[in-house]
Amino acid sequence: DRYPLCVDLPPKHFLKKGARYTLLGSQSLPRLQWHDGRSSWEGNNNVKRLSLRKGGQLYNALCAAPTEGGSCTYPSVVTLDESLSCDPNADPECDAEMLRTVQVTSGVFYEYQRPPCVQLSFYSNPKQVNARAAHDTMCANPALPVATRKCCNVPIEDGQVNQYVNFDGELVSYEKNSDFCASESFSVCDAKHWHAFHSSPTDSPSYTYYHYFYNPNGFVWQWTSGDCELQMKVRPDGYMALIHEPGYIGGAGVNTYVNKDKSQDYIGVPWQIDADLTEFYPSPSNNCTHGSCSLTDDNICICNVTLHEGPVFSDSTLPNKDDILQQCHIGAFDPTILEEYNLDLSNNDVKAYTKSSLSLSSPSTIYEVTDEYGERIFLKNLKSTITWGEEQAGESGSANKRTLRNMPNFNDIVTPETRDALYEVDAFIDMLLKYQSTAPNICKLLIQHLAGVSNPSPDYVAACVDAFYTGTFTAGGITFGQGKYGDLAAINAVILLHREATTTVLDADPTYGSLREPIGKVMKYMRSLEYARAPYDKNIYPILHGMASKVGQEVYYAQDQFSFFDFDYSPPGQFASSGLMAPESQLLSVSWLIGVIRGMMMLSKYGLKGDWDGFGQHHLFEGNIASGHLSFTPYSNTEYINEIDTLLTNGRLGVENKATLQAVYDHVKATSNEDEAKRAVQQLIAATPGFHSTSSIDRKNGNARLPAPKAQPADVDYKAIVVFNLFGGVDSFNVLAPKDGNDCVDLYKDYKEARGEAAMQNHNLLPIDATGSNQTCTDFGVHRALKEFQTIYEEGNGAFLANFGHLFKPVTKKDWLFETRTDLFSHYKMNQDMQRVDAFVEQRGTGVLGRLLDVMQERKNMTVSPIAINSLTVMLDGKPELGRLVDILPGSGAKEFDFENRWVLNFDEKLVAAVEDLNAGTKMNSGIFSNHFSQSLIDTWNKTDNLKSILRSSVNVPIHGTKGNAFKQILRMIKSASERGVNREAFVVDLGGFDAHHSVMWNLDANLPNVNNAVGGFYRGLKDLNMLDSVTTIIISEFGRTISPNTNGGTDHGWGGNYFIFGGEINGKKIFGEYPASFTETDRAMLERGRVLPTTSWDAVWYAVSQWFGVDNEEDMDYVLPNSKNFGCDLIPDSVLYKNGVNKVPGCSGASVDCSVIIYTEKARRITGEEQKSTCKMAANKISSDLKSTTRCVILGQEVIIEPSVEEQGRRLSDERVGTKFIAAIYTDAAVKSDNTTGENPTDPSLPDFTDITELQQQLVTSTTSSWTEITSDPVNFKNSTGEASVDILVTAAPSSMPSAMPSSM
Repeated sequence: DRYPLCVDLPPKHFLKKGARYTLLGSQSLPRLQWHDGRSSWEGNNNVKRLSLRKGGQLYNALCAAPTEGGSCTYPSVVTLDESLSCDPNADPECDAEMLRTVQVTSGVFYEYQRPPCVQLSFYSNPKQVNARAAHDTMCANPALPVATRKCCNVPIEDGQVNQYVNFDGELVSYEKNSDFCASESFSVCDAKHWHAFHSSPTDSPSYTYYHYFYNPNGFVWQWTSGDCELQMKVRPDGYMALIHEPGYIGGAGVNTYVNKDKSQDYIGVPWQIDADLTEFYPSPSNNCTHGSCSLTDDNICICNVTLHEGPVFSDSTLPNKDDILQQCHIGAFDPTILEEYNLDLSNNDVKAYTKSSLSLSSPSTIYEVTDEYGERIFLKNLKSTITWGEEQAGESGSANKRTLRNMPNFNDIVTPETRDALYEVDAFIDMLLKYQSTAPNICKLLIQHLAGVSNPSPDYVAACVDAFYTGTFTAGGITFGQGKYGDLAAINAVILLHREATTTVLDADPTYGSLREPIGKVMKYMRSLEYARAPYDKNIYPILHGMASKVGQEVYYAQDQFSFFDFDYSPPGQFASSGLMAPESQLLSVSWLIGVIRGMMMLSKYGLKGDWDGFGQHHLFEGNIASGHLSFTPYSNTEYINEIDTLLTNGRLGVENKATLQAVYDHVKATSNEDEAKRAVQQLIAATPGFHSTSSIDRKNGNARLPAPKAQPADVDYKAIVVFNLFGGVDSFNVLAPKDGNDCVDLYKDYKEARGEAAMQNHNLLPIDATGSNQTCTDFGVHRALKEFQTIYEEGNGAFLANFGHLFKPVTKKDWLFETRTDLFSHYKMNQDMQRVDAFVEQRGTGVLGRLLDVMQERKNMTVSPIAINSLTVMLDGKPELGRLVDILPGSGAKEFDFENRWVLNFDEKLVAAVEDLNAGTKMNSGIFSNHFSQSLIDTWNKTDNLKSILRSSVNVPIHGTKGNAFKQILRMIKSASERGVNREAFVVDLGGFDAHHSVMWNLDANLPNVNNAVGGFYRGLKDLNMLDSVTTIIISEFGRTISPNTNGGTDHGWGGNYFIFGGEINGKKIFGEYPASFTETDRAMLERGRVLPTTSWDAVWYAVSQWFGVDNEEDMDYVLPNSKNFGCDLIPDSVLYKNGVNKVPGCSGASVDCSVIIYTEKARRITGEEQKSTCKMAANKISSDLKSTTRCVILGQEVIIEPSVEEQGRRLSDERVGTKFIAAIYTDAAVKSDNTTGENPTDPSLPDFTDITELQQQLVTSTTSSWTEITSDPVNFKNSTGEASVDILVTAAPSSMPSAMPSSM
């Protein structure tokens, strides 16, 4: 929105003020626009180019000679500061409608960058264009220069074509083509002429230049006089694609992108919202809007379209600014560069420009206003809409309901350009930048990064946001910024000059400041101590190498687009209890804390090298020599420590730590020399809290800092969970697929047809038997690269999880979109959802494994250990109050400080003691950031001393592949569990590379062997340790991929996927969940674009794993899986997933009913997810109390209903009512005596039992009706309902139809 239309570009827009040209140098082909030529055109003199006349105004502008007659300077970018003119008799640009490149002189070319503009999807009088060589055809906007000239009845010899074009590859509008043909006594060709004279470029005497590509910009399109019709086709889910219907096709084909049968370029459009809150669009369910469109065999509606264009404001008065901004969506070019526009009316807020002889109410009127962000914009008084189909007799929808805004787009489908794709990306970024939460979030992040303040005050953030919006900031009489939204000069100025950043008073505040980021600490260390390159180091090698694995940060190596840590992370202890943030503390893991301190100490001692965890790289040819050294020389040796304090800690060392460093300096100087004394101080300062934080000065309490006390293990068996996360969205329907044999023949045929080139061939699938899994068939196969999966499965220790994924509740193809509130198909969000398993964010900042360990630690008094290999993961984060950090271990080996190693740092006792003294205990009024660093250092030091022998121990079983060493580390930790006193442990390993938008088969062949090797070796390693029964391993991914492939042989982001779980106690040789019964859209799980709707939630499998791990009551389960009750009984208990499991799902072993509820409200609306959960909880509690039985409740199938008014004999008996109708599925443990032989309630013998099913059902109906009547009669329970509180309830006493994730044999 608000971009001008390309059809409104002024004639010769490339000569107007603001026109932009970029220097290509000697390259004649454009960089950002498609060209009709081959690479052989470069330097080919047969190719006709637009060469500027020397002395012409455009030539002079691009030449940019400093003086008249002087030499050209050829600036890299030229923007015209005034409009230019041209001589039609001498300047070739005068006859052109568009430019790509221009030749200024021999060997100097510029590319013209047309300003950003948009096309409307539907336009008047579309004309047919043909691609001569490929016999392809489509429609084009006759007002735009998108096709070449083409005339018929031409007596012309081959080779004379160039005289009719200004340059090879020139495109013209239909009008210019018509004028040209008429001027030469030719005629415009009709659509039947494919081999007529045309202006295709030539590089040989023949003008028959062919293109054989299958995308629009691979053709030379030519104008014809043939008419063309624009249509749309609509899928059942409301996505729309543009369709072109040329008047004559003959032996040609309509281009794939607009082909009625082939196009897959669907887009989301803003359909009108009907009274029942559903989108109103043609679909098979309404017979393509009561027959107004046609229905194809594949359930697609094809609709004719009528274009309507007119003024937004149709009267002669000047509209106000707010109305213009709200109602005018189409932008305009600056009227000063347009012809025949004059200022008509104006006031303080609005200027209106009209075209000569036209009134203010004309659609061509242009309004100049200042937008919501202080920017001057131009908007056109044009409203462009379309209506689809035609009004039919008895149709419920009016023409207004069949109206859509005409959709703008940057890329013309006839001539798509890289330039326009970049404009679209810029527009998208601009939209994100202007989102209401962008400025506060960016400001807070920048303050944290630039000012070193982790917890800026609201005033600080507000000042930054104000500068962000206004584009200016004034301090000390100086104004920064140019007054544009998002001006970085203003933003940086307010961050660095705000009083909160400059006052020294805050240095005394213990909560002020931050922890420094690792890469920032390294750069500060190197710059302050004047790192100098060695003479031979000539930028051949990177200065810093592998920093992501060494310190946790490296340029371009962030784990996602949200940086290296969560900006709102609050570590355990003081921070969590006070609500303060310390984002950088997430990088104080064992590996990275050691890495940054040890690396700086090595840098000081040996220079920049790659050995012994140094920051450098081992040079292939020069050997292990340093790339450079620290060369700092103090002004005075006697003031050395003060200078170092100023440079590296900004004077935050403190008196006690200065004294410690001075004692070390004196000691080393006496035992060695002064240079070694300086080096010792440089090394030790890298371990001081003052260097690692911007906190207030440490105030020592005179005591040594003690490691955090070690918890005492409980007397229980060890158990561990290992999660192997395949990041990127693995194509898991090629991991597990039906086989073409026995009872899966039909499903495999279905699968192969739907997957096309992405389907696994039958001979590439390793067979597994799914008997007893309650699937459509039993003959399945595993990808050929996963032989170990097949082995584990067939040995009865592994099972597949079919079509699992992130869900808020059980959903259907009808309601999934409005019942699922997350960024579906986003890598980051779906990975977070998969790791958190907390759909409604009820336990913010935690992951499912972290919460599971919380329960074991806090409720069961067990010692627990969360361990990630190489990288952070939210899955392991528990609640901060428990003070438990995630250990991040290196993928191989053991990291340790190793201060005393004579071959490395070679610290003597004095220096080792100094490290402890520098991080000694502090008083309560010391800075919390420096205190947190010191405690982390001491704890890490203590932990690595204990771990080093463990992580260096041998593993008897080889594990190959890229993650082999990571799984060896896990085996070492499991092996040492008893030695470490750990009862419960959780590990997470990540492996990326599965985002296969291109060549999915190759991607799986390349990546799955690494998965197979890691899993197989780990499985045998667990067997060797006799720990297989004690460990559950899950191989998962954030989402599956689309069933249908894309045009690159890849697959796109999907939803449901198939995963694998194994362990000695797993009830193996089964497929849990529900594998699709068909791969056609008739299947309940198959969505559009080949996406699969998950039929089982992550909650279901984690329910069983949690019970196996030790969760034995619903209160704890509600904490571990806050949303599990929202799935009713669609959960998997450990008695199903595990061989020796004994737990059930409480509330799922007795009677159940479906309760139909209608809530009448003043306005139509849906019941929110939070309302569903809260009211279901109230209903379950009341029914539980009435029946003395555990009860579960979930709301299903909600829909908005409208009941018309009722009249009789002219009298209105009732008004129209709107409401929400849904099913409350109620599950209980209540049972009758006949259901068991003892006559006792099977859940609890002490509870009352019912004598017959009728009595039980009646009681359940009564209780259910009573509970929902009570709940729905209170408007407080439905926050937005302000109307009447009347309720209709119909209860059906029958088992509710919830799908089960359990195999039927269970």
